[in-house]
Amino acid sequence: MDENFLLTLETLSLNREITRGASARGVFAIKQRHSGTYLNVNEEQLSTLEAFRSPQTVPQMLSRAIHRRSCLELSEFYELILKAHRAGVLTNEGSLRAPSAPSALRRGFPFPGSLAIVWASVALAGLVGGIAVRPPQALPGIVGAVIGWALLCVALSAGHFFAAMVLRTAGAQVLRARFIWASPLPRFVADLSDACMQPLKMRLAAALMPSTPLISAAAVGLALSADWAFVPLIGALVLLNPRGPAIEALRLFFGQAPRLDTDHEFIFSSNRWPRRRLRAFLRFDDAVSTAWHLGCSLVWIWMAIRVIYSTAGVPLHDTWGRPVFWQGVAAVVIGGVGLAGFIILTTLAAIAVRRRGARIFAQTRRRARRWRAPSASVLGEAELHQTMGLSPLFRTLDPIAQAAVADNFDLARHKAWTTLVTTQRSPGHVLLIAKGSAAAYRRHADGRKEKIQTLIEGDLIGAQPLVDPDQPIFEVESRTPLVALTLSYEDFENGVIKRLGRERTHRLAHACSFLRSLPLCSGWHLTSVTRLADLAEARVFEVGSRVVGFGDEPWTFHVIWEGQFELKRNGRLIKRLGSGDFFGETDLLQNSASNVDVIATQKTRALCVPRTEFLRFVTHNHRVALSLERIASERLGHALFPLQASFEVR
Repeated sequence: MDENFLLTLETLSLNREITRGASARGVFAIKQRHSGTYLNVNEEQLSTLEAFRSPQTVPQMLSRAIHRRSCLELSEFYELILKAHRAGVLTNEGSLRAPSAPSALRRGFPFPGSLAIVWASVALAGLVGGIAVRPPQALPGIVGAVIGWALLCVALSAGHFFAAMVLRTAGAQVLRARFIWASPLPRFVADLSDACMQPLKMRLAAALMPSTPLISAAAVGLALSADWAFVPLIGALVLLNPRGPAIEALRLFFGQAPRLDTDHEFIFSSNRWPRRRLRAFLRFDDAVSTAWHLGCSLVWIWMAIRVIYSTAGVPLHDTWGRPVFWQGVAAVVIGGVGLAGFIILTTLAAIAVRRRGARIFAQTRRRARRWRAPSASVLGEAELHQTMGLSPLFRTLDPIAQAAVADNFDLARHKAWTTLVTTQRSPGHVLLIAKGSAAAYRRHADGRKEKIQTLIEGDLIGAQPLVDPDQPIFEVESRTPLVALTLSYEDFENGVIKRLGRERTHRLAHACSFLRSLPLCSGWHLTSVTRLADLAEARVFEVGSRVVGFGDEPWTFHVIWEGQFELKRNGRLIKRLGSGDFFGETDLLQNSASNVDVIATQKTRALCVPRTEFLRFVTHNHRVALSLERIASERLGHALFPLQASFEVR
């Protein structure tokens, strides 16, 4: 499955062959009848999927959801789309699955779920009582082990058979019923997946019944002090582990909401980061769930210790009555907790150091390479194409135009801290940085020099007089040894400007270079940055201009190129925004009116993207959408999606 293609261009529609299961605390399963696959969702997620009853692409649906203010959290939204497509709930022409023909259990007898729960409760009480009163006294002999193994196989088979009867009585399907021979425990197995479509009571009965006959056999064996009881007892303890299906079903029955499919086992690439996994784990395992698992774990540990001590012939009360035993237990517990905490902290630190260290190492290596200029008089063909590929401007040209321009390139080298462009003198040619970095400065009327941008590989130097003659020329100074491809003004005019137009050349040469130097676009692909620059229009705002007024509808996303804006509310200054800052994304994504006045305090130039183009750009780039969602959420102080009802709708 191509994730990017599916989330951008693929037309999806809701499969008509789906069935909705019973709700359990707001969560229910959707079943694709032909393939027999399931998806656990809530009402909000189902509403999102229902929007695909009319075939459409994911960006179209997301844009409408933002407009209707019914958008999910984006990480949840993209995860839902991918998993719904994998489950066959959302389909396209190439993803239609052939109907499966599994074997089904066709014979049986009525077995109500209430009877199954009563039987399981009695069996559990008998097991706990048997372990407390008559634990096994010794390991079984050969005959006892064989009898216990045979009872284990029979009990497991009976458990699955009775669970299947419970589901059949409730009207659910029991598919893929078969007998497994090639196993240390030959047994009958039935697929009980359809239990997720049933009410909580039936889910509990179907989860408890596979282990109930085995628990009953172990309890009876303990009551009879039988030699063979040890093997079924060990099997029952394994099935009753705190993370087993029976305990999970009891936890769900007593109040914990079931987990959505978008909360675990992530398949969306951006959800696989450790931070997202940890956040999902902590959100699901709350205090109630933790207390439940802690209680079940303590009971299970007590039963296991009771069986081990009794089988080994060690008096439990004599051992636990000694102070030295509890001192050892305390030492083990403290040591275990300390070791677990150390491992967790070390792991988190290693992850943070690895990610940050990898970035620092990559930056350091990249900067070091810039100081090692090649000694060759020309660049190789591969290096030439690589350099042109780093330029948003030249990579936009068609291959024929690229080849024509490449033939006119010359190679130039400059030492570090060399002035390349001044306000009085232009270089007379355009430089395309192949290796190294430079800095652009704006000189104010009082002579003060202000750095406005760092130029790196793929950026242009010296093209401003041709594409932006109305603005004062900014100074450029190399920061490292610089290797550049040079192109005369005449060749640049004929080969680039006449093909792309002066306005678009300006956007791709200067606006795109400015955008990709900002922290906003640091994690974006170059194609996304180029697209944003292509959509943006450079506008100049005079001093005192009101760009956005309180209560205005959101129409434009602004990125400040030069100058300054002030944000005011009721005449009170909230914040000043300078070069590189941006605003308007929150109102556009929320489809809400502005709650501040934005006023230009200097002559300011900004890149402006209209609302329609901005939403189309965001919805077609999931990385961009996730980064803007994170930024907007940080500014608001709470999650941007799902939208809060308290905001004014426009």
